[in-house]
Amino acid sequence: LEEALAVGGDRVLTAGNDGKDQDTLFCLRLQTGEVLWRHHVAVPTKCHEMPIVPYGPAATPTVAGEHVYLLSREGHLQCLSLESGSLLWEKHLITDLGGKRPVYGYASSPAVMEGRLYLDIGGAGKSTTCLDAATGEVVWQTGEGEAGYSTPFIVTHDGQPALVIFKGEALELRDPASGRLLAAHATTTRDYCNCATPIVSADRIFISHTGDMGARVLDWKDSELTERWSDRKFGLLFHSGIPAGKDHVLAFNDALRGGNDFRLIDLANGATVWQNKDIAKGTGLITDDGHAFLLSNLGELVLAKITAAGPNVLARVQALPAKSWCQPALSQHHLLLKNNNGDVICYNLSKG
Repeated sequence: LEEALAVGGDRVLTAGNDGKDQDTLFCLRLQTGEVLWRHHVAVPTKCHEMPIVPYGPAATPTVAGEHVYLLSREGHLQCLSLESGSLLWEKHLITDLGGKRPVYGYASSPAVMEGRLYLDIGGAGKSTTCLDAATGEVVWQTGEGEAGYSTPFIVTHDGQPALVIFKGEALELRDPASGRLLAAHATTTRDYCNCATPIVSADRIFISHTGDMGARVLDWKDSELTERWSDRKFGLLFHSGIPAGKDHVLAFNDALRGGNDFRLIDLANGATVWQNKDIAKGTGLITDDGHAFLLSNLGELVLAKITAAGPNVLARVQALPAKSWCQPALSQHHLLLKNNNGDVICYNLSKG
């Protein structure tokens, strides 16, 4: 759920809340951390009822070309100049677009593709919304039900584009041009916490939450989504799985309480290729040569080579204090990490 870091060229974008009813978007220089500009938005700090949930924005900023898109928990959507931070246009997902605030506030990042901006806003008849990315004007709105916390994306299936949205009550596949529903698979859990980004591999879609569904792969054929396998003892809360090639996914088992469970899963049949209990739960990314950077929920950074037999841990460091629920970012040999307190650290990997 927690807002992480986005990179556009030599600029790093990340946001936070000062505890005094103000969100701030920071634009930093990638190589040095120098603050190039700040943008402030008046947003209540205490905008949810659960103290365990960190305050401040939960949606990671989106960089597209010369623009950056910022979304608050309460639905303030703004388009800014990446160069200067100046406001270009703004909308409110509830008052302007008719959305319905999800339980923990908006956490699904704005998705920008080919000049259009796709949003999961919730509500009746307008739950999935498409805007013109340059102007903020509505292109189409459609669908019902609760918003989820996963960011939409577009894939090509059988030669046709499809918008993939893991909404609060279902996985939906829609025509990005018109919003027409192509296929859907109903699934929900407590507080509509469909948070983990789905993984699409050819005709298979991996989805998961920590409710009764656990993890499952759906076969996608024409307008049908049918269950291929499911594992109700394995589930993802808000950290998404990490694609490992076309046929596997790395993931931490959030359905297990009070222990570590890091696995490589075969997408074809759900089998656990290997299981590791030495690496603490968290999130991470994998490089093209099979190395994984894993950031635990308590701020430990682990570098591991992923093999068919398991993770070969090469290095560990306590990179950040306090809780860290934010996805790492890797750009131009720079590894960026952030914790829930707003501390940011950058490693220059080109120096070995």
